[in-house]
Amino acid sequence: DMPLTVAVEDRRSVREFDDDNPPTLVALGELLYRSARTRASVREGLPSKPYPSGGSLYELEVYPIVRVADGLAPGMYHYDSVANTLEPVADIDDPAVQRLLEPAALTLADGKQPQVLFVLAARVGRMMWTYEQMPYAVILKHAGILTQSLYLIATAMGLGGVAQGYGDTAAFAAATGRDELDECLVGSFVVGTKAGLRIAAICWRSRNSRCVFSMPSDTSLRIRSFSVRSASDSRAHATTSSRRSSTSSASRTSLFCSAVRSGE
Repeated sequence: DMPLTVAVEDRRSVREFDDDNPPTLVALGELLYRSARTRASVREGLPSKPYPSGGSLYELEVYPIVRVADGLAPGMYHYDSVANTLEPVADIDDPAVQRLLEPAALTLADGKQPQVLFVLAARVGRMMWTYEQMPYAVILKHAGILTQSLYLIATAMGLGGVAQGYGDTAAFAAATGRDELDECLVGSFVVGTKAGLRIAAICWRSRNSRCVFSMPSDTSLRIRSFSVRSASDSRAHATTSSRRSSTSSASRTSLFCSAVRSGE
């Protein structure tokens, strides 16, 4: 990888992508693995991930929506951060999925839909039992932290990305079947192969005498094992996850999700 300082200085919001050379399944797996995987359990059985989270609660979930990618069928998926797998959620032609993609297209070159859109959602119940008075503020901080991690890792990998400041929470609920009182959309991030990538890569290598796209040796096997879980397994996992996230207070969560929807 390029040095951290170079990634920070080279980071840009990219809005033009090359559909003739879409990102690969392996590249998306690496990006998710390096940014959002569950590394291990730490104190009191709480998880640890590459980005920090207050109380190690990690309420954020990532839902990639894939329009075009090499080795991966179009559709909406849920990223299982423990198994490093994708779980099918909805078809790409689902009206609710299209409602999630359409606003992102307004910010991209020629109004194209994103190659891949990472939808960030918060399972509020994980936060309520600790941050009862300020879950909304803490969740938005975490969304910002994860977004910056995605920016820097994508830059180091030679991918393009741009954060989105809005999203349709009702469309997310319709696409996933999740109750808005349990899980709300709180952010999104477009990722893809940026236009002119090959030329940029040659220029970077000539300046630095090494390849920007080298894969970390200690994570290669896990990244290559990144796979798509079957729909039946996904439904079973979703049922279990739903039970685990049922600890939230209905009245407090309702207030939170209303704030999200109104943009307060």
